[in-house]
Amino acid sequence: RSALLHVLRTDDADVILETNGTSAISLVRNMIDIDDGEEILTTNEEGNVVLPALFGRDPWNYPSMFEENVGLFTNHKPNPIDHSAREGTSVCTVKMLGENDDRKTNTQILKEIEESLQYRQVRLVMIPQVTKTGRVLPVREIGEVIKNINKRAGRQIIYIVDGVQALGRTDAESLYKPLEYCDFYIATSSKALGGILIAAGIVAKPETLRDNLPSLLNSAYAHHLRHYQFPEEGYPDIENFLSQNNEHQAISLPEIGSFSYVLEDFYNRGEGKSFGERRNLQLRRIQKIREKVVERLSSIKGIRIYEGNCDIPIVPSIIAFTHNDISAKEIKKMLQDPQLGPVVALSANVGRVMRLEIPEYRSVPNIDTLIEKMRSATGDQL
Repeated sequence: RSALLHVLRTDDADVILETNGTSAISLVRNMIDIDDGEEILTTNEEGNVVLPALFGRDPWNYPSMFEENVGLFTNHKPNPIDHSAREGTSVCTVKMLGENDDRKTNTQILKEIEESLQYRQVRLVMIPQVTKTGRVLPVREIGEVIKNINKRAGRQIIYIVDGVQALGRTDAESLYKPLEYCDFYIATSSKALGGILIAAGIVAKPETLRDNLPSLLNSAYAHHLRHYQFPEEGYPDIENFLSQNNEHQAISLPEIGSFSYVLEDFYNRGEGKSFGERRNLQLRRIQKIREKVVERLSSIKGIRIYEGNCDIPIVPSIIAFTHNDISAKEIKKMLQDPQLGPVVALSANVGRVMRLEIPEYRSVPNIDTLIEKMRSATGDQL
């Protein structure tokens, strides 16, 4: 907990520990009362199980992509993912792409979100700080819009920032003091931090957590709560609930240890006297690698790469692209065909958009192998 708060430079906050990012979203969602007719606002670049989590559905019974594709757990028959809204709950999404699949600017996105909040009965907003395709959204400015609407119109809009893709990809300053502009900030040990074991942290002010505890304890999610998940002091209702309901499960120490380790590694990674200086040098290093990959990738016929600018900021470690004629799903399948040479792993595609990641925490895969395999997969032979 202290390691996460140290990276975020956040004081007077508590951290709830969870199994993964989706479970963390589901826990926060079950803390928030949403009346009939009220809506949830998010983007269309969230993961496959995020929408069901926002509806408050049980995240432990979804088939993971790993189980579904590889089929290792033959005796386990999880329920299919239920994307339908819980009765009385609806979700409106802000699309990241506009006409001709061009990326919208942050100015456009901010305007769309402000208009949605003004003219719709939105109760809960969840925005990723960095999307799956690598663009950096104006989460701080969105927070200011929400604060102004809450104050001016007497609303109580709750704001969650999903920092899962941000922690490990952005500069230090972008991570600092998230509770100045949002109610809940969610981070995980996986994704850009590269943790082998997965855990998540929900950062919020103690009064925010205590005010919303009754809703959580009255929800179906309460039976997934575990000992030591909340800080030891300040939350007697949690321990009383667990004792009264004979709940004996506790959080898993190996996953929490992994989270602590990757946070420390992330904080100390690279050269420089301060965290901010080390982050800037790391990002410059990743940017140089990105430029080499983009140059080679651009030479493949049919490839369109999504680059950024001052109003469409991006992180250097994610390269998002499409192919004019071949779907993202088809290319991903072909890249994993061993008959075409060494297997090249793509991150999960987002609609038509594919993405490559440049990890900071381990060596970069061979660029020549990637380009050769990509040419074979797309039929662009030189």
